[in-house]
Amino acid sequence: YGLPTMPEQGIAGGAVQRFGLTTGQTTAIYWSASSGKTHAVWEAGSIGNRYNAGGGSGAFGFPVEDETAYAYGARQVFENGSRQTHFYWSKDTGTHLMNGRGSIFAQWASSGGAHTLGFPSTDEQAVSNGSVQFFKTASGAETGIWWSPVSGSHKLNSRGALYRHWVSNGYTRSLGFPTTDEQANPDGSYSVTFTSGVTLKWTARGGVQT
Repeated sequence: YGLPTMPEQGIAGGAVQRFGLTTGQTTAIYWSASSGKTHAVWEAGSIGNRYNAGGGSGAFGFPVEDETAYAYGARQVFENGSRQTHFYWSKDTGTHLMNGRGSIFAQWASSGGAHTLGFPSTDEQAVSNGSVQFFKTASGAETGIWWSPVSGSHKLNSRGALYRHWVSNGYTRSLGFPTTDEQANPDGSYSVTFTSGVTLKWTARGGVQT
């Protein structure tokens, strides 16, 4: 960590002290009064930089772990009261945030997380009366997970024909949100159903049909 570059300081909810190497890289060590635990934020890294740029402990709360190697990237989790924010980094996607208490995160994690769907390539984004977040694997495959209060969370291949048809035909404003994941059928086709009641089906010979 190097030598301390400042005295330990009290901040809302805990305390912080920074340490610096001769290279100019700094690490902030945070202590949380609510947990009684101490964790480090590597401020020279992409996660630490994003944490500070987004408001630091005032916005995201305190780290509940040190930055940790995860899959082929890194992760660090922060908590601010009941809010939990996961920061994920990979060399292909950079650093993006996930709501650790949210439905999209639960779907991503239950589907294998970064090992299966890859790292988040966007933050969670608002769309219509719901939200979406996109993920990318090291091989370049992309998946979107959409959530609405009516449909819950479901995933589609965001480079596939079904997704392109959905977007070019009104997206959530017309067909609504997916009520199923994109699924492979025994006949080799793929399909997904939306809150409008419409099912899109793709076949190699016929393309996408409604």
